[in-house]
Amino acid sequence: MSLKNLEMKDRVVEEMRSALRSELGAKTAYSSLAWRLSGTELEPVLERMHTEELEVIEALRGLLLELSGRALRRSLRRWLAAWALTMITYLTGTRFALRTCSEAEESITRWYLEFERFFAESGEDEISKQFGMMARVKQLHHQTLLAWVENMPRAR
Repeated sequence: MSLKNLEMKDRVVEEMRSALRSELGAKTAYSSLAWRLSGTELEPVLERMHTEELEVIEALRGLLLELSGRALRRSLRRWLAAWALTMITYLTGTRFALRTCSEAEESITRWYLEFERFFAESGEDEISKQFGMMARVKQLHHQTLLAWVENMPRAR
């Protein structure tokens, strides 16, 4: 592998670490929002998304360990940010938190699609395929949250 390709791969691995931090925050956000909205129609949706986040995190951690030998297990800042987002729903309602999560999911989808392209071009088809699957999960989360934001009564 050329020096340029190694540098590019190192940069992609760093971006994957950023994506992992975002995933850790999303996992906490969906769990805490499900707690906040217990007893509502949205609770099981958020619980399902939390479970899917756990799967994405494990896949991403596995890839990071394979490519670089290290991957975060938790992020205190992302945990705090997710809980702050949940607590602010007492003041702003749920719509703001869901929109914030939806926009984050859309951004992560773009990252994963870029990772998929990079690894496909590098000939690492199995890694590329995993990022394609993760991108589809994130796109589904984005669309689900967006539908709730657009159709949620104004009081929430």
